[in-house]
Amino acid sequence: MNNNSGIQKWHSHAVLLINSKKYTEALTYYDKILSNYPKDFLAVFGKGVVFLKLKEYDLALGCFNSVLNMNPEYTPAIKNKKIIEEKKKEIEKENFKRFFKLGIECYSLGEYEKALNYFENAFFIDPYSNALIKNLEKTREKLKQLIPVKWNNKGVEYYRKGQYEKALECFKKAVILEPNLKSALKNKKMVENLINK
Repeated sequence: MNNNSGIQKWHSHAVLLINSKKYTEALTYYDKILSNYPKDFLAVFGKGVVFLKLKEYDLALGCFNSVLNMNPEYTPAIKNKKIIEEKKKEIEKENFKRFFKLGIECYSLGEYEKALNYFENAFFIDPYSNALIKNLEKTREKLKQLIPVKWNNKGVEYYRKGQYEKALECFKKAVILEPNLKSALKNKKMVENLINK
């Protein structure tokens, strides 16, 4: 690092700003230093500290990784990097629990598409959770069962509007997906009779 007294003042001022929780202003000072001395690892470290205080963990991690590329033995960067990695693990655990819980709630309310979305978000975080996998499979099966019913309902809507050809197409799709769906079979036959008159 350059011993230029102006740079030292900027560093000192940035630290005072961090201690005063004036993070945006501190970043400005670190950016000034780095625009003059791009390899000043202490300025990069300072930016990392600011981002850590702001809970911008990815940005902070990027700064600490840059510091370690310039100075692999810099202990404060190593420690802060470990802190961020632990924080990110905690956040992922919390997100998993939140998504899983929301999935259960939506499933119990019959909102299966929303439930599936939440379960898939949880799966992205932890694909090895047996409870999650069971709920994902159960939700997918429920949605699979509901698709023919949705086609039947859509056919009923077209029927009410007098759009019999479109209604027939919907009833046919419902019957293809679920050949034993009585309402779709009945509706299909009724519309075919109307069209063939």
